Amino acid sequence: MRSVKVLMAATCIGLLADALCAPATAKIGLPFHVPLLSGPAPAGRQALAQGDWKLRVETASFSGEKRCHLEDRRHRITYAGGALGFRFDPSLNTLGAWLRIDDGPAIRWRDYLPELTRLGVPMAATRIDSPTDGIVWVPAAALEAASHIAIQPAERKRPVTFPLQGFTPLRDAARQMGCVPEQRFVR
Repeated sequence: MRSVKVLMAATCIGLLADALCAPATAKIGLPFHVPLLSGPAPAGRQALAQGDWKLRVETASFSGEKRCHLEDRRHRITYAGGALGFRFDPSLNTLGAWLRIDDGPAIRWRDYLPELTRLGVPMAATRIDSPTDGIVWVPAAALEAASHIAIQPAERKRPVTFPLQGFTPLRDAARQMGCVPEQRFVR
């Protein structure tokens, strides 16, 4: 705080002296008050939970921009860009993953790549040794009525079953809270 006072004292020379040395707000020849040395107001946050899912909506205090986080309670599934991302070990390359929605036929994860690309799903890898970061992405439209999904992340790995109850109603609630377009959902 002492350095701020010294800086303020040093800048109180010249034409802007009155404006810079004034208390909390100052009028500097503009038709509005300029706040000085006041921090931004805390951002608004809302949270909901349903089934195995939780939703957090954060609203920036200055811009009003919303950031929405929709994930399962164990942080293994996340929703972003119109798709669900199922997390495995980040070093595991899941390009060869297979999945089964409810008790349907086995499907290759890569078969969804054209749709995921069209949706703009944030699939950029952060690790050079794992092009998928251990995440298997599935378009949400393919899971609308599903109760669970089983994913075999790689050959010789056991399939893991993920419950999906509560996802669709919570995603719909998020949309009513202003989480549209889909790009507002971040992982």
